[in-house]
Amino acid sequence: MPTRYISRNEAAYPEILRNYPRMPAGLYLRGSLPDPDRPAVAMVGARACSAYGKRQALHFAGVLAANGVQIISGMAFGIDAWSHLGALEAGGDTFAVLGCGADLCYPAKNRKIYEAILAAPASGILTEFEDGTQPLAWHFPVRNRIISALADLVLVVEARSRSGSLITADYALEQGKNIYAVPGRLEDSCSGGCNELIAQGAGIATCPELLLEVLGVKEYRPACPLPQKPQTASGFFPSERKKRAPSSPTDPDLAHVTFKNSPPASSPSSQASENTSAIPSAPRDPSRREKSPGKTIFSGKEKVPQREDPFQRLTETEQKICAMTREKICSLNDLSTALSLPQDKLCFLLLQLELQGYIEEVVSGFFSCRTPETAHSIGQLAHSV
Repeated sequence: MPTRYISRNEAAYPEILRNYPRMPAGLYLRGSLPDPDRPAVAMVGARACSAYGKRQALHFAGVLAANGVQIISGMAFGIDAWSHLGALEAGGDTFAVLGCGADLCYPAKNRKIYEAILAAPASGILTEFEDGTQPLAWHFPVRNRIISALADLVLVVEARSRSGSLITADYALEQGKNIYAVPGRLEDSCSGGCNELIAQGAGIATCPELLLEVLGVKEYRPACPLPQKPQTASGFFPSERKKRAPSSPTDPDLAHVTFKNSPPASSPSSQASENTSAIPSAPRDPSRREKSPGKTIFSGKEKVPQREDPFQRLTETEQKICAMTREKICSLNDLSTALSLPQDKLCFLLLQLELQGYIEEVVSGFFSCRTPETAHSIGQLAHSV
């Protein structure tokens, strides 16, 4: 199937993308674009997802797609792949927004999903990158703005804290979209990002019927039974006979693998010793003087720690962006011309600097540098992990 280019000046360009700043000048497409007259949901989440995440992605995507909702995702490993798959198995329409050329299937192990999307009558593969463009790391956060913009709401199925999926949620927030998250157990790290979104005010996605109601689908089919084993869709993934860690992001279906080489159960005596060693005592420094209550001992010889300049952590290009925006408020075009950077790459750098607290978008498309004090406090938080 050949790739066709749709310019922003053409009527076929998605009208919904015209409503937001920093959208691509054109799209490269294989297959179909989402139907603007039908609801659409963006489903995103962790690449190294759990069996729980796979089941929820299949279930939500399947029920939504069976009731005419279009599913939009990024065809990455994990939640993305299972979301596409749930829609395809329900006979619905799904759209993959890639971080590479539309002629490339990335990741390669999702080839069957890639081909199934192209074979579906009203699904498609789209990207802002021309054919032959390789999947560079910075392409993926940038393409997330298109995933959220094409949807009526964004559903985060499973995500860790500081996950890349939260970038999509940030874009959705800027675009005025509804954000929903599937809740998870408090001790489950895979659900940390989802639980944080809910704490910050995101909707709690307890069932797909709730989302159908939000989307205005009042008469819908009964929900499909929640799949107990994600491997019901194993025909789309290559069989993996090698034993890998369950958290490996390159293996999209390990729920059926039994790990026989698990460590033997510990004896009671060994457990007791482990419990004892679990609370280490800090070694006593003989050179350290005891401090009296209410007194601060300072000999005058100690060096007062100097506050680190937060801008020293940045790359040379990032420092130039901060220097320019510190002198005056700069537009996206000003920065792109002065730094000789394409706007798509520049948008990614600006997003990272904004998330880390170095700059702020004062109005749409115009940026200003924060003060060093503000950047220090926010940047310190951003670099604490």
